[in-house]
Amino acid sequence: MAAKYSFNKVNLNGCRERTYSLCDFSEANGSGNPKCEYLTAKCYCSSEYYFQASSAGHNCFIYFRKGRGTLIYDGVTYHPKAGDFFLLHKGHDWEFFPDKKDLWETVWLNTYSSAIDALVSYYHLEDVVAIPPMHWDKYMETIYEIIAHSNENNFEKREKALRALFSMIGDIYRAVVLP
Repeated sequence: MAAKYSFNKVNLNGCRERTYSLCDFSEANGSGNPKCEYLTAKCYCSSEYYFQASSAGHNCFIYFRKGRGTLIYDGVTYHPKAGDFFLLHKGHDWEFFPDKKDLWETVWLNTYSSAIDALVSYYHLEDVVAIPPMHWDKYMETIYEIIAHSNENNFEKREKALRALFSMIGDIYRAVVLP
């Protein structure tokens, strides 16, 4: 059995990615560090791109816009391509990297919110990883735009992002669990 590590290995060399966050400054607990709830980006990978999370501390929704690659989730290997959508769960091991000849572009969302954890549990999505094709790109682009480019205050952004996530999680439930 492979050892569990509590750190991430990341190589973003040459990768074009700018992350945007939505943080709650009221939960800084006097430390001056806000509690991050959502982190999102559009990622344009280089051939050296590599990401590994061992016992990940967050959930990650990741939509593959273009290209191909490899995703290993708790030892199970997937080969995502354009149009594929995955839910990578906190507490699990994941790593991914693009195909060197067909580099991928992704839009991803990391969630550090207990509200999202509760929704994933409530909708019985704890074991759902690969999600059948649907309109996930629209959800992910909407959530990205809310967090990255909205001129609203954090409360309004948080409320809109949570509504969009609630709708997306409901659709994941209907696409995967109900059938």
